[in-house]
Parts: sequence; C-alpha cells; structure tokens
Amino acid sequence: MEVCDSVDNDCSGVVDDNLIYTDYYLDADQDGYGDNNAFSFCADPGDGYTTVDGDCNDEDNTINPDAEDVCDGIDNNCDGVMDEICGEFLPLGFSPNNDMVSDKYRLYGGIADEITTLQVFNRWGNMVFEQVGKRSEIAWDGYSNKGIGSGEMMPVGYYLVVVTKSNGETLTQSISLWN
Repeated sequence: MEVCDSVDNDCSGVVDDNLIYTDYYLDADQDGYGDNNAFSFCADPGDGYTTVDGDCNDEDNTINPDAEDVCDGIDNNCDGVMDEICGEFLPLGFSPNNDMVSDKYRLYGGIADEITTLQVFNRWGNMVFEQVGKRSEIAWDGYSNKGIGSGEMMPVGYYLVVVTKSNGETLTQSISLWN
C-alpha cells in the first residue's frame, strides 16, 4: 500500500503513486492567500503554504483578495483595479524631488482607468504639459513638454490640471507643485 512519504511503498516503480495530490501555494506573508505558483503535494506541507491562491503581494499580509480596498494608490484586494472605491480621485499636488514619494502627479481610483488625456496649464493659462494615453501611463513628472521652456522643470507653484475621460467628460483641479 502506497503512503505519502517519497518512497515506493508498493514496489510499483513509481514513488507515491495512486495518491490524491492537492495544489498548495507559498504564503510568505501568512495571510491565508498564496502566490499564483502551485506546488502539488500528497500531504499538507505545513506552515507557509495554503490551498488558496490569488495574493498579488505575498510580502504584505494586509494585501490579499479579502482585504478592504482603501484610497492609497495600491490594489489592496488583488482584483487588478487600484482604488476602485475612491471614485474620481485627483491629487491636490506632488513634489518631483526624487525622494520616491509623490514624485509624479498620477490619477488614482476608478478614474485612472477612464483617462485619455492629461493637460497642465500654468497660472497664465499656457499649456505646459500634455499627455495622451491610458491608465498608469499617464503621469506628470513636473517637466514641461509644451511651449517655451519645453523640457524644463516647472517652478514651484499652482497649476490647473484638465483631465479628459474616455466618454469626453472633462474634470479640472488646481494642484500644487512643491519641492
């Protein structure tokens, strides 16, 4: 009789044959959800594994398919959509100073999936930046790509952002660019 022990107990020439194997997933953050790489075992491998996959960040136990999504720029519930509960979320400012915190002006929430154009105007009404694209591709790093001064970092101050959604609707927001 074959037993799950990596030995050919029934002398059939096959180790652990005719046993029921179950897919287990590595659960590094111990939140009950594993990554998407299955390992088949004929016995429970113990701590650090689960039979449930779908964890999109297995290094953070607050991020998993059962997590509540919050407005933080992260897909907390692993459904492939960042901040869907936030509705239309336009940040009020950013600081492109290369400290890895708010270095780019990005759109979050359900609106990020609907954006087709981002335009930025200075306080004199001159367009200093425009980008056409979709979703995470759209972001302003503080550099102008329009008009006089194209390619230069814009000075600290207030700017008007005009966002065009895929349905043609536009949203405007005054933002701050600071160091």
